[in-house]
Amino acid sequence: MSRAPCRGWFLENYKSLPRAYLNHAPWGGEYRPETYAVLAYDHEFIHLYMNSADPLIRCIHREDNSGDIWLDSCMEFFFNPCPKKTDQYFNIEINPLRYMLLGYGDSRAAGFSRVSLDPAKYNGFCREILDKVPEDGEWDFLISVPYAFISDHSPGFTPSEKMRWRGNFQKCGEETKKPHYLMWSPSDTPAPDFHVPECFGDLFFE
Repeated sequence: MSRAPCRGWFLENYKSLPRAYLNHAPWGGEYRPETYAVLAYDHEFIHLYMNSADPLIRCIHREDNSGDIWLDSCMEFFFNPCPKKTDQYFNIEINPLRYMLLGYGDSRAAGFSRVSLDPAKYNGFCREILDKVPEDGEWDFLISVPYAFISDHSPGFTPSEKMRWRGNFQKCGEETKKPHYLMWSPSDTPAPDFHVPECFGDLFFE
């Protein structure tokens, strides 16, 4: 993960930073729109940019935490900032209008006890909500996740350099014209399931 001096620097430079491509489709399917993530950090935020060359957009949900947003065209970031202390993790799921499903808790295998969280308490993660679905053959979003948000919900989290997180980037669209499931770090479940933290990859802070 790259270090950014500040959010303004990330906004100007994210297109030139290393990309994590979602090249794995563990459950098959011919439709695999090119999708990538860019992740960086500074003293206050984790910055995330995601882009998908996906023209077959479905976008029904138009409020945060309004339901099954993964049925829309959806890009996601799941992460555990304290893998040595807890197995619980955050899920951030965003549709093309940039509405968000946000939660924290256990995996499906551990009982799936998860709590919905309100991004509005943290300035909406600095998102720009759109009023019109993109029509140019791709869609994207950029968010900044405050360390304060992570600390409020993840016991024992203390931001520092040289951190090691566990996480995954995902792309799906269960009720789009061509349902698909893409991942950065592959899953090994027989049916589509992103809530498998043991399949998360390592995220190193450089």
